[in-house]
Amino acid sequence: MVITKAIYPGTFDPPTLGHLDIINRCLCFCDTLYVGVGMNLSKSSPVFSSQERVVLLDRLFQRGCKIKVVAFPGLLVDFIKNHSVNLIIRSFRTSADIDFETARANLNRQMSGVETLWIASAPQYRDLSSTLIREIGRGGRPLSDFIPQAIVKDVEERLTGG
Repeated sequence: MVITKAIYPGTFDPPTLGHLDIINRCLCFCDTLYVGVGMNLSKSSPVFSSQERVVLLDRLFQRGCKIKVVAFPGLLVDFIKNHSVNLIIRSFRTSADIDFETARANLNRQMSGVETLWIASAPQYRDLSSTLIREIGRGGRPLSDFIPQAIVKDVEERLTGG
């Protein structure tokens, strides 16, 4: 099977250097990569709306490249069917992520027939999560070591209220 369209879904609240690393590393697997900003109902009170996260992510990529940043409501499998996506890309940071990601991959394959490719986080991003970024930023600490430079100012201002 030739993989023409893949999706790397997440909440990206906010996008981190770890997310950017995974996105760049998986570009060789497909002709079009959707970076799918999902709405995770189990996570309450996002810092950025889904549309704001799309804008932040869009700032990180050149126009005309094979990356398309999109927000999608509902289930990933519905997006996959509507956009003819034939690969899901997920990442894991630690062994604790593996059971959760395995269950998700199995259900997505059962509902859509689409396989999931897992990519391990690079060692320098293993402990980096959007949750920790929010905590650090709310504490007023600089975020430039953890998130892409192009969005640092916006994220720091949102998290500190200034």
